[in-house]
Amino acid sequence: MRFINDPVRTLRRFELLSELHRQNRNDFRAVRAGQDLCGLRYPVFLREERSHDGAISPLLKSWREVEKAIGRALVQGHRLRDLLVVEFCETADKAGFYRKYAAFVVGNTVIARSLNYGTHWMLKHEGTQFTLSMAQEEREFVLKNPHQAQLAKIFEIAGVEYGRIDYAIKDGQIQTWEINLNPTIGRGLRRLSSNVPVELEPIRIEVKQHFYRCFQDAWEAVDVTPGDQQAISVAFDISKAQTNLSGESARGRLLAGLRAVVRPAKTQLEPLAAPFLRLLGWFAVRRTRI
Repeated sequence: MRFINDPVRTLRRFELLSELHRQNRNDFRAVRAGQDLCGLRYPVFLREERSHDGAISPLLKSWREVEKAIGRALVQGHRLRDLLVVEFCETADKAGFYRKYAAFVVGNTVIARSLNYGTHWMLKHEGTQFTLSMAQEEREFVLKNPHQAQLAKIFEIAGVEYGRIDYAIKDGQIQTWEINLNPTIGRGLRRLSSNVPVELEPIRIEVKQHFYRCFQDAWEAVDVTPGDQQAISVAFDISKAQTNLSGESARGRLLAGLRAVVRPAKTQLEPLAAPFLRLLGWFAVRRTRI
């Protein structure tokens, strides 16, 4: 079989963002929450190093707000070692709209995937404003794949041969948010999301069909037929995997239950908890430096 994404050389989120900033390819830095945060350019936000949920805090404008946000994240069940403090990078156009581009790499082939477009600085699909001009812009992006050469270099730096990059453009240069090594491919060619106007469906279906054709072709290109090399046997211990998953599931259910109990009183508890959250964040960060 073809082996891709060698874990020895594939960069994860923190290492990738650090290397891209070092090479002046990203205008922003990411710092582990337990490290020295002096010199950060505000505003910043918190996010998990391993999950793909985006920011877990609003934009934070001071160190006091960072401490409070770290404390809140710890109470919510996040681990300090998994938290990153990321400098905000402004990529909105003159009208205040943000664009989040997505592209896949399969082997050495870069495939444009989608474009999200909206007024919130952290864009998800549900926050996209679907208009005719946006749909046409997405179509042009996916069909023409204009950032292919720049993206190929970033994937090379990351040591990634399969994954999806999410990024924006600032002053003509790519600003990489992350590379997802286990990305969602899509829902296929079925009914589009309910928030997509009916009149835009033909354009978006054309975009999807183009992506899936390119995606299929790329996988066929990296496929290999059996040769003379000796086969390597791979075995998985299913019992250990099930134990780990059950432990994570139990922890997730406990946290979900606690959130459900606390959520109705959130507006009343928030002002009372603010000093405690900041103290918790301050203590957690200081403890890692002792």
